[in-house]
Amino acid sequence: MNMSGMNGNLASQSDSSDQKMKLLFYGLGTFPVELLFSECERFGCCEVDSWIPREVFPETFSGEHVLRLTPEGFTFHHQKGDKPLKFFLISRSVVWQDQLLLSISDRPEDEEKRYVVKAATSSTAQHPASSTNGWCILLEDDATDPRAARFIISRRNGNKAFLHFDCPLRLTRVYGNNPETTGQPPRYIQCIARPADSQEEFIIEKSSTPQSLSMPRPQNPEQYGDRLIPIHQALFFGAGYLERTLLRWLLGDMIDKNWLVIGIYSAFTFMQRGWVERALHAFVHRAWLQIYSPTWNPNGPWKWFWKLSNYEPPIPFMTMMKYYCQLMFSLCVLTGFYSGLVQITLYWFMCFPKEELLGMYVIGLVGKAVFSFFL
Repeated sequence: MNMSGMNGNLASQSDSSDQKMKLLFYGLGTFPVELLFSECERFGCCEVDSWIPREVFPETFSGEHVLRLTPEGFTFHHQKGDKPLKFFLISRSVVWQDQLLLSISDRPEDEEKRYVVKAATSSTAQHPASSTNGWCILLEDDATDPRAARFIISRRNGNKAFLHFDCPLRLTRVYGNNPETTGQPPRYIQCIARPADSQEEFIIEKSSTPQSLSMPRPQNPEQYGDRLIPIHQALFFGAGYLERTLLRWLLGDMIDKNWLVIGIYSAFTFMQRGWVERALHAFVHRAWLQIYSPTWNPNGPWKWFWKLSNYEPPIPFMTMMKYYCQLMFSLCVLTGFYSGLVQITLYWFMCFPKEELLGMYVIGLVGKAVFSFFL
């Protein structure tokens, strides 16, 4: 739930496991249609949210067709190029029995298919035998093991039919005119299913009560590392400025002219960059964990940190840093500030193409020679 950007605290505080599952399904919002064919235990039958399982069996779903939550309810979608879903309508006069013989035909010119139909549900579940507005069957018969799900039509609005899930169905294909070939008892009540109009849209009604699990969380800066760069550089250069001021007060000009001091300080600053980066990431990780606290407030004390860490400048920061390094490199060469030159070289070596660094040295030395000649 955390990786899906949902509020895990809200689900953990729910009173029942059913409520937690409902919150989870509404939070995710997209599911494989094959879930409707699963024989897992459900919330109920022929009610809003009756299709949501109490637990999900370990099954393999192709994902070719999906249910997607919209403001009206859960709608059916299929990938481009895949076969559309098959919906069939059954008259409201049909009274469902434990088993019946279902006759369907996709098109008038196709051979009529006949199935022995049985509800694939537990014995404790109670299912209605009739429907005021008729029945809808979602059929998947391309596989060797045909599957289906049964719905009642709760209401219609134009070309939209709103459904309540009843149960998955077990289908056994009947060949010929004699159902006894299936090994089942010979007497069945027979009903006919007609294909639904291609312009008709089927929607599983949604509940208006579940609270949304979405929350205005900031983006995780550890996943968007480039947005930590401005903070990291500001901390690094700020610490470096204070250190150089202190060392210049203690050592005087040695910090800029003594090669031993320059080498030791450059190695220290190289390690210091890693220390600052690790400390910043540890701080960010702690700040990220705070948003999963039940008392976290998007406008609380972390507000400005998240705004700063998620700020995207109009010009990419690495582009600005590259121009800045080139400018500072030129100034260090011209002024003889070798300690700064070493720091910029190490930074460039880690972040930018190394071939350009050689060109910068050549241009800088030539520029310094020309500048010294005229002055």
